[in-house]
Amino acid sequence: MTETNNVLNEEKYVVRDENNPNMRWYIVQTQSNCENKVKENLLEAVKRKGFEDKIRHVFNPVIESTAMKAGKKKVVKTKPFPSYVFVFAEMDDEVFNVIRHTERVLGFAGTKSATQVLPRPMPDKEVKNILNILDVQKEKEQSKYTFAEGVYVTIKNESSPFNGFNGKIVKCNNEKGSAKISIEIFNKPTDVEVPVSDLVVTEEE
Repeated sequence: MTETNNVLNEEKYVVRDENNPNMRWYIVQTQSNCENKVKENLLEAVKRKGFEDKIRHVFNPVIESTAMKAGKKKVVKTKPFPSYVFVFAEMDDEVFNVIRHTERVLGFAGTKSATQVLPRPMPDKEVKNILNILDVQKEKEQSKYTFAEGVYVTIKNESSPFNGFNGKIVKCNNEKGSAKISIEIFNKPTDVEVPVSDLVVTEEE
C-alpha cells in the first residue's frame, strides 16, 4: 500500500505576479542529485546580493510516499522533476549571471543556444499544470488523517471511473489503505471501494 502526499513550502505559489508581469518562472538544470544543494546555494546568493525582490521563489518539489513494508510504515521521498529547480524571478543580466554561476548549475531549460541573451520563461500553461498536480497531492496529505466513518469526501483521481463523485465514508480499512464510499449513481446509493489516497475531505452535504 502506498499513500502519496506532497511536501511544499507553506508559501502559496502563483503562476504570475499581478503587480509585476516581468516576474516569471524559469527551469534551472542542475547536476544529478544536486537539487537541494543548488537551492541552498542560490538562496544564499540571493541574500548576499540583496536580490530578494528579483528572485522571489526557489523550490524543488518532493513527493513523500508512505508505504507498508514488512508490516511497518516507511517514508520514501521522490523527486518528480529530478535535476531541475524552479525559480520565480524577474530576469535580467544580473539575475541570469547569479543563477548561471551558482555552483552545480548546468544552465536553463528552454535556452535555444549559447548566443541567446536570456532564457525563456516557462509557458503559463506548464506552470499551472505543475502547480495543480502539487496542490492535489497536498490536499490528499491534509485529508488523510481525518478519514473516519461518516466523513464526507470527494474522489479525486482522473484515472478513476469515480473521479469527481461526492459521498460519505461508510467503512474504513486502514490495513488496505482503502475506504468504502456511498455515492449516488443514477440517483441510487451505491457503495464503492477506493484508495484513501484518492479522497479529499469536503463539507457535509
